[in-house]
Amino acid sequence: MSAKTNGFAQGTVLKVAYSMLGLTSSVVLTRIVLNILKPRRLTASDYFVFIAFVFHVTKCTLYVALSPYMQRVYAVSNGETEPYPELLHDRILMAKMVFTAFCMFWAVLWSIKLSLLLLYRRLLVGISQRYTVVWWCIAGICLVVSYLQHHKPSFRNIHV
Repeated sequence: MSAKTNGFAQGTVLKVAYSMLGLTSSVVLTRIVLNILKPRRLTASDYFVFIAFVFHVTKCTLYVALSPYMQRVYAVSNGETEPYPELLHDRILMAKMVFTAFCMFWAVLWSIKLSLLLLYRRLLVGISQRYTVVWWCIAGICLVVSYLQHHKPSFRNIHV
């Protein structure tokens, strides 16, 4: 195993990706089967869960496709093998895949967060107005955090 792989061998990456894909697939399939057995109207919360599942499948697929490139590039980086002609192409492709997988990770998190917020909103119908106010506060905090996460202020132009 390469020293610069953060301790993750190709086999480990594949095992985690396949096991998480199997676990989430079984949960989503169970949800679909239950909806078939006891039909009900799908809500926005359900659609966000399905969107999150698509993002998760994409992320797992990227990690599975990324693992061979990662091992070859890290083997050269650690001096275990000699540089090969396609090394630059593999490094660029690997960087693109890692960036896309990172974006998919955040898309999964925010999709599930929106799904839970919409589910809780439906559960609050008919109870005290105080809980609806709390829900709006939580939704506002999520919007502010999302905005700040994507629009971090830059301090490069500040001179001391």
